[in-house]
Amino acid sequence: MEEDSHHAHQHTESSASNDPHHAAEHAAHAHEHHAQHHPDRMSSFFDIKVVLIVLAILILVTNVFMRTGLSKYQGLFEPDGFYYYSVIQQTIANHFAVPAVSALSGFPNHIPRAEQPGLIYVTILPYMFLSWTGVSALSIMIWITVAYALAQTVIAFFLAKELFNSNKLGLLAMFFTSVSSGAVARGAATVYRGDSFTTIFLMVSLLLLIYAYKDENRRAKLVKYALSGLFLGLGYLVWTGSPFIVAVYMLAVALMAIWGFIRADQKVLGETLLALGALLISYILDLIFLEVGLSKRILPLQGPEFFLFFIPIAVFAFLAMKMSEGLSSGRSSEMLNSLRHRNSRALAAVIMVVVFIGIVALLLAPEINSLIGVNAPAAGNQTAKTLSQQIVQTTQEQQPPDYNFLFASFNVQLYLAPIGVVLFALLGGVLEGKRWSEKRLHITVAFLALFSFLLITGYTQSTAIRFNALLAMPMAIFAAYGVYALGRLFYGIKLPPGIFTIIAAAAIVAFVAYAIYANVYTLITDQAPVIMASGLVIAGALIAAVLYAAKSAIMKQHIEIRYIFYAAVLSLLVVNFYNVWAESVTSQQADGINPMFLGAMQWMANNTPSNSTVLALWPDGSVVEGWAHRQSYMDSVGGENRTRIYNFAQYLFNTTPDAQYLNGIGRPDYIVARTFWFNEYAGIAQEGLINNSAFNFIRVDNKLTINTTATQATYHFYSFSPPYFQAVLLLSNEKNGTGFLASIGNAQSNRFDVISHLLFYDVDNGQYSIFNSTLNNTLNYTLMVSYTVSQSGQRNITDASILGPGLVQSNIFRLAYLCNFNECPVNQPNSSVTVTPVYINGDTKIYRYNYATA
Repeated sequence: MEEDSHHAHQHTESSASNDPHHAAEHAAHAHEHHAQHHPDRMSSFFDIKVVLIVLAILILVTNVFMRTGLSKYQGLFEPDGFYYYSVIQQTIANHFAVPAVSALSGFPNHIPRAEQPGLIYVTILPYMFLSWTGVSALSIMIWITVAYALAQTVIAFFLAKELFNSNKLGLLAMFFTSVSSGAVARGAATVYRGDSFTTIFLMVSLLLLIYAYKDENRRAKLVKYALSGLFLGLGYLVWTGSPFIVAVYMLAVALMAIWGFIRADQKVLGETLLALGALLISYILDLIFLEVGLSKRILPLQGPEFFLFFIPIAVFAFLAMKMSEGLSSGRSSEMLNSLRHRNSRALAAVIMVVVFIGIVALLLAPEINSLIGVNAPAAGNQTAKTLSQQIVQTTQEQQPPDYNFLFASFNVQLYLAPIGVVLFALLGGVLEGKRWSEKRLHITVAFLALFSFLLITGYTQSTAIRFNALLAMPMAIFAAYGVYALGRLFYGIKLPPGIFTIIAAAAIVAFVAYAIYANVYTLITDQAPVIMASGLVIAGALIAAVLYAAKSAIMKQHIEIRYIFYAAVLSLLVVNFYNVWAESVTSQQADGINPMFLGAMQWMANNTPSNSTVLALWPDGSVVEGWAHRQSYMDSVGGENRTRIYNFAQYLFNTTPDAQYLNGIGRPDYIVARTFWFNEYAGIAQEGLINNSAFNFIRVDNKLTINTTATQATYHFYSFSPPYFQAVLLLSNEKNGTGFLASIGNAQSNRFDVISHLLFYDVDNGQYSIFNSTLNNTLNYTLMVSYTVSQSGQRNITDASILGPGLVQSNIFRLAYLCNFNECPVNQPNSSVTVTPVYINGDTKIYRYNYATA
């Protein structure tokens, strides 16, 4: 072996082989030779236990640091968290028993609690043990997600080590997990969601599956398989989206069966049957949870359809094991003889998988249609069906991701993870010291488990942006392996300075071209600091590489690619770290949750009757329940009631305060109106089936330039989103007041149209002034300009919007902007409803509704 390794080392040095397979093999053997005869100080350094622990602790500190950006805010990150906070408060008041129905959700009938009870117990269990210290349930909610993220990071270390037994690989996986925007998005302080917690149960389950497979002790093996099924079953309790963990585990076992069949490996096939036993344990646990009331309901893959997949896999694995036994004994039939060659078995496996998928698709078609029928309204009610579709379409987190979102979520890991998968499958055996001829495809149980993790979560991510945290874990582990494998491949490769100079020059040209593009891009984005910082790091790495090449040329030495690779990887890690950190510190609470809104909800908690009913948009409804402790008609988790959403939207866009919509909803005592409504204006209109150009709303709140003289000021506003309008406002001082000229136009042309009305709105107190143009042939639109007043009395414009003629006359605009303590245009003569503003700040207005008739 030593002689072969020495020969490989010499062969690589001379660059005699152009075969990439041999090059990879030689690079690996060169590394092995170097490790045997010239111990790698870096490898030895990472293998020191104290150093390993210190680096792991530093990575965990980084993990926490990345997840504290939102902790500077009051409350929780998003409306769902406030809903769960409401249920947690009710659970504590109910002697730690999770209520089946939330007393604050829905009216006149309360809405059953949404989500599995385990999500509530994630906070309740620590609170039961820590409440004597004075810690609040809210504090536990804020920080428990970070604790789970730390645990996931540690487990990622051990999962990565199962791919390739290396501490460096484990530390890389921990780092990539810590600096994954996708993971941080759902694993940060103040974020409280089921997908923040479910993944850890799957990761532990897969790790136990791998450990059980490797264990030679029969009793220990069975215990680990049983524990694997137990942790998988516990994952059911935390999130209604938990069936994805069943799908991952089931796919991993199915791939084990297929791989064992192709290789005719009795060991793998026998372990597959034991793994199926673990899967069955998880299913039985779920039945027990349902029976005792812990589980909310039967979820997909947890009902009878579980066996639609389980039984074929079990039968296939059992028959494959019997076939393998027949082939190894030499007493095989003619049919078995036709499967004696591995390629024949591979083809047979492909055919069986395709047939199975086709059969499953046919069998599940009626069930899919049934599910659609359950969720959709009664046949013929097309309006209600359309309403259901609109709610899904207007919920941002349910939209499929685009490239920009994926790169923002995973950064360089988006490219490194696929590289890691390919390198492991094709060259993993070579990197472990085996010759290429010995093992053409490197597949292990650890790889199959993590690859299943990647496939299933990748599919869920393709359906909606909300699942980026699920994909983040396998993405980080395979990205770490990609970096590690490339490092081992490049370890012994050397290049003449001339060749490297050409490569470096091409990289510099590419970087300069990108820098020019980025410089242009920064003109229309708020990511300029991130782009510039990343560019500086990459530029520094390129300069260092060129200097190294120059030094090597002067010294007449070959360039060792490993040093260039280390520099490149370090640059990527720094860029990844900085991008995620920048996003973390600039992140804001979702759905416009802010101190003013929470202050309004606190006022409601202190100044309204405890039995009050409140109508608000469904995201705001959760905050009403969690922070104001009042009963909300709709909320973001259990109460997206399409009928109420429709009626509320129809009332908001009505130009008269018609009480029919409020009567249809149930006559709320209070309505919460927010200027943030207009950030979600298009969604509100879509959910209410409003399709009228008279209700146009175009925000042009980005001021490009402000030109002022002694007698006039010109303001240019620009929209950064379609349809890319811009507005120009000219103000002049006149004897009889303020003269103005407001016009709008498309940003792509120089044509502008004068509009009829100008509305100045004081953000601080809701006071407003309207000016009408005296010109003829103007567009019947309004330019609304919002401003604040400084302590010195100076007016500072904050944003601007263009309003259609119908919008200015609508209740949504009156409630959000025009109603104040002095006047409220919603009140009209002979109306059966009287509206009284009771609270106003720069974000939120609360109205008391009084009804004239019973």
